[in-house]
Amino acid sequence: MNDLMKTAAMLCDMDGICGYEDDVRYCIREMVKPYAQEILTDHMGNLLVFVRGEKRRAAPVLICAHMDEVGAIVFRVSEDGLLYIKPVGYMDRRIFLGKRVHIGRNGLVGVIGTKAIQLCTPEEKRYSPNMTQIYVDIGATDREDALRYVQIGDPVTLEGECLEFGDRRFMAKAIDDRLLCAVMIHLLREPLPYDTWFAFSVCEEDGLRGAEAYTDRIRPRYAMALEGTSAADFPSVSPHLSSTRLRKGAVISLVDRGTFYNEKMLRTMTKAADESGICWQYRTAINGRTDSGAISICSGGAMTFCVSVPTRYGHSQVSNVYWPDVEQAVRMARLFIERTEDME
Repeated sequence: MNDLMKTAAMLCDMDGICGYEDDVRYCIREMVKPYAQEILTDHMGNLLVFVRGEKRRAAPVLICAHMDEVGAIVFRVSEDGLLYIKPVGYMDRRIFLGKRVHIGRNGLVGVIGTKAIQLCTPEEKRYSPNMTQIYVDIGATDREDALRYVQIGDPVTLEGECLEFGDRRFMAKAIDDRLLCAVMIHLLREPLPYDTWFAFSVCEEDGLRGAEAYTDRIRPRYAMALEGTSAADFPSVSPHLSSTRLRKGAVISLVDRGTFYNEKMLRTMTKAADESGICWQYRTAINGRTDSGAISICSGGAMTFCVSVPTRYGHSQVSNVYWPDVEQAVRMARLFIERTEDME
């Protein structure tokens, strides 16, 4: 693994659903401390890092990626000692079935179960179980025993494994968005041409809450969100409906459910990317949203841009990317830092 991939693997392997990003934040803070001129942790839990460049800027410029991942929270413990959960963030409940999970801040191991297929009626076999039929089994004998190890409100995180496989593919859980947190760490360690703020945000997966808080503090003129986005290059998806594709480079968004991205920035950045030989593609879907949805409208708003990495099986423990696409996203982010002053 190269250094960027090693950082990504370490961050992706950590647990940190919305509202429980403390361990991830501490780890990132220690990694960026030698390179930062200012580090702030606000009341929401966002980690804000200012890095001095060779030149000052007329107004703040921000790059962001979020530290949180999707998961669940324990809402009830049954008399049998089984934990019933509710999703946090946009989760496909089919992803939960048969998975190992970590519960609480100490990472207690459990497994997600439901009624065995042999016991299901023909009607039940036609549908995936709903969340009331899914539970976490920690091996407890009863409710009293379970409550020795867990409590209501404990976070539940899918267990994953970081590895390289196939043709330059990288797999991990929490690729959305720890991989892009690693990209920001990689960037801020380099000599920068201009002053730049880096925001490692919380609670993106549950309402962009963190971005609202730090936008009010930094008030950037220009901002770029770094994200993972769904690849749809499958036989079951018609080519004209494929929002992004692996092996086609970094992804640039025109619009999504939260943002109309700034046209001036789009034209400037795509032209500069072409001149620099960066491989990129448009995102041809409008579903989903990023922290730009808050940054673009809070505190008077900011001109926003989004660069993503096409990701297969997002929000699961086997999310994976084509590593050269990641490298193109790094180049695009570097270009953003260099060219934003040209838009003044």
